[in-house]
Amino acid sequence: MPRSSRKTVFLIVAGVFAVLLIPCFFVILGGISGFQGSKHRAMQAMCKSQLKQWYIAQMAHYAEHDAYEPVFAKLNHEIPRGNHFAFLAGVEPADARETAGAAAVEDAVAVGVDVATNPALKAIQFGELPVLVAKQVGLSGECPDCAITAACVANLDRDGDLDVWLISSKELTGLDGQPVNPGEPLHFMNDLKD
Repeated sequence: MPRSSRKTVFLIVAGVFAVLLIPCFFVILGGISGFQGSKHRAMQAMCKSQLKQWYIAQMAHYAEHDAYEPVFAKLNHEIPRGNHFAFLAGVEPADARETAGAAAVEDAVAVGVDVATNPALKAIQFGELPVLVAKQVGLSGECPDCAITAACVANLDRDGDLDVWLISSKELTGLDGQPVNPGEPLHFMNDLKD
């Protein structure tokens, strides 16, 4: 076979492979992106679930004591190690979870992202919260006429934005001005919106 014919055959075969492989590459890339989206939605669901469990524990505590309790241990509410989100019912004391094997902070009202277990994640500081969120987190008023609000915060895609959920024993107002009933999670900021 002459050299120019081999070159033509090679170019045809290479073109066929390119036509077949390029779409496969985009399908694989789309699958990875879809997997990441599913992972992020699962993390959002975990935030909502933890908030609802915390709210139920708060209602039970209030029924018995006419007061809310921001300390997780006193409420018998645990945020398990490995968490990808920060859970805040106050500012301090906080269980930062920055080193593996560190003892839990006994009177914690805040639990940080477990960066010891998940080193690819970034710790979230209370000061990073939007001002409207920071002002609402924790106890307000004098019990028994008091309220308590908690936040679940994550950085799902490692950009500068946060995913922020709130739940409260009082009515909250979303950024859109719509009221949210007590005990209903409010998606205050969505990190997945671009």
